[in-house]
Amino acid sequence: MISVNFEDVNCEHLLDYRALHSYIPERVVPGKMTYIFLDEIQAVTDFQRVVDSFYIRVNVDIYITGSPSENR
Repeated sequence: MISVNFEDVNCEHLLDYRALHSYIPERVVPGKMTYIFLDEIQAVTDFQRVVDSFYIRVNVDIYITGSPSENR
């Protein structure tokens, strides 16, 4: 399981979609089901690019949340 809350100051380095895209595969275990939880994802510029790239992978489920008033 991979969980990232973008309101957490410890996750500020992942606010760039390229950094997030690099971070996730480092934590995926090949051949195992991976659940990815991305909370307040709207803080990440171009987050759709990251979500789309992992959505098409086998053995990956993605759950995203965001505040509707802040969605881009």
